[in-house]
Amino acid sequence: MADFGRLSRLGNLELLDLGYNDLDNKILSSLRDLSSLRVLNLADIGLNGTIHAHEFNHLINLEKLDMSWNSIESFGSFQGVDRLLPWSNLEVLNLEDNLFNNSVLSSLRGLLQLKSLNLAENQMAGAFHVRELESLKKLEELDISYNAIEKFVGPEDSTTLDKLKILRLGNFLNYGKSFVVLQSLGGFSSLKTLDLECSNLSETIIHQALGNLSTLEELFLYESVFNQDSLWQGLCQLKNLQVLHLYDNSLEGTLPQCLANLSSLRYLDISGNQLTGNLASTPISNLLSIESLSLGNNNFQDPISFHSFANLSNLKSLICEECDLSLDTVRQTWTPKFQLQELDLSDYTTKKYKVNLPTFLYYQYDLRSISLFGYNFGGVFPLWLFENNTRLRTIFMVHNSFVGLFPCPSHPNPNLYVMDISHNQLQGQISTNISSIFPNLYQLDLSENSFQGNILHSLCDIKSLGVLDISNNNFSGAIPEQFVSPWSSLISVKLSNNKFCGHVDRTSFNSSLLSYLLLDNNKLEGKIPDFSSVNSLVLLDISHNSFSAGRIPRWISKLSNLETFALSDNHLEGPVPQEFCQMNSLVFLDLSKNNLSGNIPLCFIQLTKLQSVHLYKNKMTGPLPSAFMNFSEIVTLDLRDNDFSGTIPNWIGNFSNLGALLLKENHFHGEIPVALCQLTKLSFLDLSLNNFSGRLHSCLGNLTFGNQNGFSSSNLRVNYYVPEVIEFVTKNILLSYSSYYILSQMSGIDLSSNQLCGEIPNQFGNLRRVRALNLSHNNLIGPIPETFFNLKSIESLDLSYNYLNGRIPPQLTELNTLEVFTVAHNNLSGPVPDRKGQFGTFDGSSYEGNPRLCGPPLNNSCNEIDSELPIPNEFSGEGDDDSFMDMFVFYISFAVSYIMVLLGIATVLCINPYWRQVWFYHVELWSTRCYYFLLDKFI
Repeated sequence: MADFGRLSRLGNLELLDLGYNDLDNKILSSLRDLSSLRVLNLADIGLNGTIHAHEFNHLINLEKLDMSWNSIESFGSFQGVDRLLPWSNLEVLNLEDNLFNNSVLSSLRGLLQLKSLNLAENQMAGAFHVRELESLKKLEELDISYNAIEKFVGPEDSTTLDKLKILRLGNFLNYGKSFVVLQSLGGFSSLKTLDLECSNLSETIIHQALGNLSTLEELFLYESVFNQDSLWQGLCQLKNLQVLHLYDNSLEGTLPQCLANLSSLRYLDISGNQLTGNLASTPISNLLSIESLSLGNNNFQDPISFHSFANLSNLKSLICEECDLSLDTVRQTWTPKFQLQELDLSDYTTKKYKVNLPTFLYYQYDLRSISLFGYNFGGVFPLWLFENNTRLRTIFMVHNSFVGLFPCPSHPNPNLYVMDISHNQLQGQISTNISSIFPNLYQLDLSENSFQGNILHSLCDIKSLGVLDISNNNFSGAIPEQFVSPWSSLISVKLSNNKFCGHVDRTSFNSSLLSYLLLDNNKLEGKIPDFSSVNSLVLLDISHNSFSAGRIPRWISKLSNLETFALSDNHLEGPVPQEFCQMNSLVFLDLSKNNLSGNIPLCFIQLTKLQSVHLYKNKMTGPLPSAFMNFSEIVTLDLRDNDFSGTIPNWIGNFSNLGALLLKENHFHGEIPVALCQLTKLSFLDLSLNNFSGRLHSCLGNLTFGNQNGFSSSNLRVNYYVPEVIEFVTKNILLSYSSYYILSQMSGIDLSSNQLCGEIPNQFGNLRRVRALNLSHNNLIGPIPETFFNLKSIESLDLSYNYLNGRIPPQLTELNTLEVFTVAHNNLSGPVPDRKGQFGTFDGSSYEGNPRLCGPPLNNSCNEIDSELPIPNEFSGEGDDDSFMDMFVFYISFAVSYIMVLLGIATVLCINPYWRQVWFYHVELWSTRCYYFLLDKFI
């Protein structure tokens, strides 16, 4: 801890902020002489246990104290008698998220000037006695939400907390009888704000309780449970209510007409419910004082029109996400009396049919924020939105199918802060005067369009620009020198998926603020630019280019803050440098699709934060590195298509978060270890095209493949710039799975092309969530387990090229998700499953190579099959004597014939000298050619 002893010299100090540092209780002794202090922030500094009141005896002028987000258990004193806090002038006290219990209330009795008290998220439980706070006559705000209080007792007389204006009881009412609490609130005669978020108000008495709160102006009831009819009765009595938040409560039916009585209502949020009916006939149109409306994510009758709101002259904010506005885009123009400042009509389903812009937009001249995400407006970009609304700060016109050029407005817009016009079909070049038109722009997103031309310095002439995304366009040419200069404010630059080419100068991105840089999927070449001076980088993606400067540069170790490094699909070679081991912050590493060789450095054991390792399609060698042993956070380990060898070590079972283990096409051998059965979060297992042998472990069937835990945000740091990509063969196609949602749903096992033997365990039928199972090209014997009918999520099942026998279980026809099924080239017999459900789509190729199978879609009838046709038994270890004698005769005959041929050749060469000379000439000629071939290619 730093030495704060010199603080005592600051006798006139009035404000001190020490929050969010790594301190402890010792800091309190350094504050004793700061008697002039009025504001003190000690939030999240490591305070714990008992804080002694005498530590603050000299802070007599303190007015505001924040001790939240610590681990304080109580206030006390050395004598254990006087625990009253000494701050007689304190007005604001924040003790949120500590470990206080109910006894803390007695310590607060001396805070006679206290106006705001926050005790949320502590260990308070049982009965909360309002009487404990009767001395706090000036208390106006009390927050005791998210405790385990079961009963609310008091106030016992009208003078207790009679000045309380704000009361927050979030999650409080989940622990006891809510009517006991609500009836008690009637004693708070000055209460204006009541917060009951995440509460249980199921009792019908709620309308009486709310009716007693005649002074209430603000009510927050989001994410709660209550009797709906009783709630509406209570709300309609609150004639002074100005703010009402009811979002995300599963409200059903239509809005009651009595809400029109709330003539003072200014803010109404009913979004995220299941309300129905025609929005035009609701009482909202009568709320003439309304300033803010949030109506989205309900089931109002489509299409929606805001024509009924035309007379709401005070309306400033209108939010209606997931609303069908097609009616307002085609009906006769109407003139609104309101001038909106905020408009959000986003539809994240992205409408396919074309609509026009809402007609009332043409009459808006005071917009500050507008979002029209997802509507297929088509046509040219509505430049008049900029021209008409000069105070515009944020604009989101995304997925709107706009085409043509994007001309800048004719006059500057100095207020614009965020502009996102991505995912359209805009084209042409960026205007050269963009920096003078939008001089204060912070975020510019032009991605997923068809812009072209060279990248302009004028973009970076916008001094305030912090986030730039021009990815997925047709920009070309070289990246200019000092594109991101040392004085730039840019934090994030994304130039991915364009046609930038040539070399990248080391000065192009020379900024101490740059944290995210993405240059992937371009045509950049030459030497990898030296980014060592950009030590603020957290993410660097230069994958899918043509960098070919030999080895990975050693300056990479200087990027000590780098968490994501993607260098795949270039032309790099040589070993993985030891310098990687100094990058202790690394979480995501992708070096795939290069020509890297050698072993993985043992010092990788230091990279304990790694969660994703992609090294596939290189020439890496050696056994599975023991350097991976400490990767306790690993979620993805992709070593496919290399030259790794040896066995899978048992410590693989320690990877408790592993979601994908991909070892395809290497030279691993030995048995599949039982330790794999400990990987409870595994979703992808690919061990195909190796030399694994032995039997399948039945415990693998106990793993819940696809349990949606391996790739959840809690196990894998969400990276929106470089998403996790898993390649896996399913339905005989190599597919890429990239989004976290898809990764959490998909799962598969591929053990094909090995030397596995024995029977398929019945427990494999427990893999109910697995979508792809491939056991083909092995030496498996025995029947197909009947338990496979439990594979309810299976889409691809490949058991071909084995030695399976018996009948195909007819219960498999219950697998309605199955799209690809093959048992070709086995020893199966009997009729194929009935051609119903998905099995009606499989042709004869699914069953070929099984001569004893019969029935459609095969040509042979089950009545014509010879029941005595012998079944091959290469792996049964059994056979009759006749078969043994036949094979013995065959071997003797082959040996005799071979010897006779050799003797015949030798006799001819001895008799005919010319043939003998030609023979030895050709032997010498081919021997010489083979020698020089080996010398040239290998030696």
